[in-house]
Amino acid sequence: MARPSSKDGIRAKVRTRDGIILIHFAEYHGHWIASPEYDRARAIAWARRNRDRLIRRADHPISFYCEGFYANDSLWVRRQKEKGRTYSDIHLFNRQSYLSNYFCKAFGHLIPQDIDNTEFRREFDNWLLDIRSYRNDGKKLSRATKNKIIYSVSDFIEELIDLKKMTMNPLIGLKKYNKDPENPRGVIDRDSLALMFPPHHGDLIRIWGSSMWACLMLVFYDTGVRPGEARALTWADIDIKRKGFLSIRK
Repeated sequence: MARPSSKDGIRAKVRTRDGIILIHFAEYHGHWIASPEYDRARAIAWARRNRDRLIRRADHPISFYCEGFYANDSLWVRRQKEKGRTYSDIHLFNRQSYLSNYFCKAFGHLIPQDIDNTEFRREFDNWLLDIRSYRNDGKKLSRATKNKIIYSVSDFIEELIDLKKMTMNPLIGLKKYNKDPENPRGVIDRDSLALMFPPHHGDLIRIWGSSMWACLMLVFYDTGVRPGEARALTWADIDIKRKGFLSIRK
């Protein structure tokens, strides 16, 4: 049977099978740690001397808390939805991917207390410099994706603070990446357009491969619609009386 806690929140009890004294810290409810002692007073003294190290060892690694953090039925997502925020499945999937495939692969072996300091901000910022896609292409991540990783990890750390696993968010004050496109799309010059859309039907089919693709590209060229809008078009959207006027409603 465990004795009442001492003033510093340490409890002790005997492990019946071998007489070893088990130690419990108030900060980590449910965690009992085997001491090297058989005497209760000596075990508590050992726990006081090694308190920081033992508490660190008792906690789960960051990867434990990352798992399913952005799942549809997770506590964090349910709480956000209750506050009126809505997220699509693909949005949550991508946010979880930023945690699981990037942050946790680099820092998942640590425990929350290891990143509970301002020094981690610099370590995290340096890690982002050369981070590459986890996919086979291994491309360097865009600035926009790096910002999404920062945003997702910051939400995750705030949750760890609420769980009393951390006391501060080291990413506060971290400068985000510039939002301007790294490879801005240029305007296609008239000479190139003339080559892409020749006036003769045969040449047009030769370039685009079939009448279907030629028609689709001409719709893009003549209207400027988005790909999804073009795919959603039906014959009912074409107004023959107005010389083929397209009505974009979806």
